[in-house]
Amino acid sequence: MGVALTVISSQLEKIFGFKVQGSGFFTITWRIITHLGDTQVLTLVLGVGLIVVSVALQRFAPRVRPDPGEPVEEINQVARPWPGATRVR
Repeated sequence: MGVALTVISSQLEKIFGFKVQGSGFFTITWRIITHLGDTQVLTLVLGVGLIVVSVALQRFAPRVRPDPGEPVEEINQVARPWPGATRVR
């Protein structure tokens, strides 16, 4: 759990658009909080916007799954040029 929090906090600095020195969850989080005035607004808006779009697509976009029988039917159409030919299975 501690490693996950450290990774998340280290990614937050990239979303806010500035570099924070340090390692460990509490150190990075504290430095992010104290440097919020250095936030690059365009970077923050772009980062949060892309996260929102990604979550929305995962939730609401239809899942596109190819029909597994479709390539076999295409092979059957090509390999069976005359009515008496056998089917590929």
